[in-house]
Amino acid sequence: IGCLAMASQDPKVAEVLAASAHFEEMATSLLECGNLELMHRVLVALLNMSDHGGKCKEAVISSGCGVFCKAYVQSYQDGTMASGLNFNEQEKGLLLVTVDLAKEISKLCEE
Repeated sequence: IGCLAMASQDPKVAEVLAASAHFEEMATSLLECGNLELMHRVLVALLNMSDHGGKCKEAVISSGCGVFCKAYVQSYQDGTMASGLNFNEQEKGLLLVTVDLAKEISKLCEE
């Protein structure tokens, strides 16, 4: 997924991802997996797709990923809501990165 995250910077690659028959399933399962590293990678891909607009952004919205991002931000905001998760310092930092990515995706999906 890391390679796809980087490759999704190219609008043509992002369009292929958006048109994939399994895009929604892939994106939602990675977002919901709880592994912050995997979530980070898929969030980068979703941010790139949202930023491209058009069919790419529509795929992010129609898959429910935009709504997930908004709920994720509301749940974890600045990381203080995650105090009960027993994260180490590295995981806390990665949580904040994922929340920031989710904020950007939410903004783009609301435009």
